[in-house]
Amino acid sequence: MNDPMDKKSFELHPQPDVLVGLMEEFTSVYRDSAGVSVAEREARCEKVQWKAKVRPIRENDLFAGRMVQAPIGFAGQTDGASMGYYLNEEAMESLIKNPRLSQANLERLDAMVTFWKDKTTVEKAKRAFAPEMKEALPSDHYYSEPGIAFTLWRMAGIQLHYNKLIDKGIGGLRKEIEEFMIKKQEDKEAISLYTAMLSALDTFASVCHYYADMAEDQIFGCNDKERITELQGMARILRQISFNPPKTFREGLQLMFLYSMLDGTRNYGRMDDYLGRLYVSDIDSGRMDEEEAIRLLSGLWMLMRDRDYRYDTRVMIGGRGRINEQYADRLALAIMETSHRVREIVPQLALRFYEGQDPRLYQKALDIIGTGYPYPMLYNDNVNIPAVSKAFDVPCEEAIHAIQFGCGEYVLNHRSVGTPSGVINLLQALIVTLNRGVDPVSGKAMGMPAERSSWPGMRNWNTSMPAGKMHTSTPVCSWMIVLKGEGPYSPGASGTWVGPLRHTGMSTPLTASWPSGSWFMRKRCFPSSS
Repeated sequence: MNDPMDKKSFELHPQPDVLVGLMEEFTSVYRDSAGVSVAEREARCEKVQWKAKVRPIRENDLFAGRMVQAPIGFAGQTDGASMGYYLNEEAMESLIKNPRLSQANLERLDAMVTFWKDKTTVEKAKRAFAPEMKEALPSDHYYSEPGIAFTLWRMAGIQLHYNKLIDKGIGGLRKEIEEFMIKKQEDKEAISLYTAMLSALDTFASVCHYYADMAEDQIFGCNDKERITELQGMARILRQISFNPPKTFREGLQLMFLYSMLDGTRNYGRMDDYLGRLYVSDIDSGRMDEEEAIRLLSGLWMLMRDRDYRYDTRVMIGGRGRINEQYADRLALAIMETSHRVREIVPQLALRFYEGQDPRLYQKALDIIGTGYPYPMLYNDNVNIPAVSKAFDVPCEEAIHAIQFGCGEYVLNHRSVGTPSGVINLLQALIVTLNRGVDPVSGKAMGMPAERSSWPGMRNWNTSMPAGKMHTSTPVCSWMIVLKGEGPYSPGASGTWVGPLRHTGMSTPLTASWPSGSWFMRKRCFPSSS
């Protein structure tokens, strides 16, 4: 069930026997938490799972937070195109082949695979499908098998409330949750949710101290004075953000990145908005100059590159709805300069602009694009905000928070997600219709009820048609429409008029016209020649 849009090369724990133990502990916690709420079970599992995710700080890293997904775990969107509680069979297969695994651990892995086969979130969801859904969605392999519709198993487009995270810090979030607990003392379901939230913040603090200890350990034996200074600063910052809100730009970057990695989100929101205040404070006070800021951002960009989610990793700048546009604009210019210098395929930097915004942002974007680098992508608020307001049926005050991610989908920043999502292959629907409900590649019945299997479809359609016109701008294939008939427009020697029309472009519309009379029309879909 590996989706090439989500699939990436996976890195496992360097000690396979240790990884087996951690996954077994995760499985035990899941099993033993059957009687608690959904939220508390997730929090308990996360308290164990992070130990299998964390990876060492590398030699040139400016921030801690490298993580990977274990073959068994819990995530909103996995490297194996799954979600929730998952079993990544490809990663598990790789682990099983590791020659350093003992026979006893191989048997433990086999027991875990057997346990999780029917307990993953995806398998439970499939069992809940109605019979019609099971028939319509027989496979998840949209990239390798013919089909009309496929489920994309993921909780995509998660956008965290980074403004609240940066402004309040972990301690501020704890205080807010505790205040809600006091107000909801009689609501057991709410108390359970808030308890799980506090547990999640405890886990984050544990991860901060884990990485701080790692940074301090790396100081011993290091002979590079500059690197020692970096590691000392990293350890101090990690202990600071484990509870307190960030006070500097660097602290804000570390908090944002580490929290994102532990959460699993693949996009980083409106970065100029939530970090602009810290950036301007450091610049104006002299604690940091622009070159230092670009160095820090470049270090973060390298971590995003190594994380390797090339279909996500969106960073938004500019646009309406930011808290302090002057501060945000100053950081946005530095962010664009960073991407210009680093020139990687991630992050997917995108600039929202509108009439009245500081013109330096748009001009900077055009200058960079003019060098042959595709970022930042450009989104016009003057067009998009009214469109989002209409499409999402929300007032403009909410629509200003719309941001894009992935393949261009829209979500409302920290208000909505891009899920459920799926694939509908309209060309395949046409093909099976033309073939009376049978896929010509696999020979399987598809898309058309059995009782309609004798319907001639649109392959040969004879009818008496009035004068008419057909218009299409289908972007996925080339069309050949042939109109045949007899009448005043029949210039052929046999008295038959033939009008072939071909549409091969991605955006050029096709229009076919015909006179009244008895006409024979055939539609065929050819592989695109473009």
